Amino acid sequence: MNDDWEYDDTFKRMQDEMDNMFNRFFGGVPQNNKPKPQQETTRDVKIDLIETEKYIYLTAELPGAEKDDVHVKVDKKEVEIQAKLPYIPQKTPVFYKMIELPAPVKKDKTEATFKNGILELKLAKTHQLFKDKSKGDLQIE
Repeated sequence: MNDDWEYDDTFKRMQDEMDNMFNRFFGGVPQNNKPKPQQETTRDVKIDLIETEKYIYLTAELPGAEKDDVHVKVDKKEVEIQAKLPYIPQKTPVFYKMIELPAPVKKDKTEATFKNGILELKLAKTHQLFKDKSKGDLQIE
């Protein structure tokens, strides 16, 4: 029995599996080492949520995103976060997350900041559900 053949076959399968894993995660890397534009690929957003008596603090990681490419919508008990990456031309957001909040919030009392790929929201809680007729994205500082 040839041990070299089994050794080579095992490493070839492992290399193929690693290539497949990287291609699924990064969308493939062409010969010029620039990321291939991903079509219809959306990544989940890692978030931290802290609730106090008066506020809900939400932190979201959006690595590689620019402030102008981040869009946040606040509606009663939900926050929707969408972001695109400037170096991936596509219509579908790269990052997307719909977060159900533990309590209703006041949209007009929400503060948002974005720096170094980290979005921070400070949402003022309210004890009543209300109809907010305002549309559009939240202003990010």
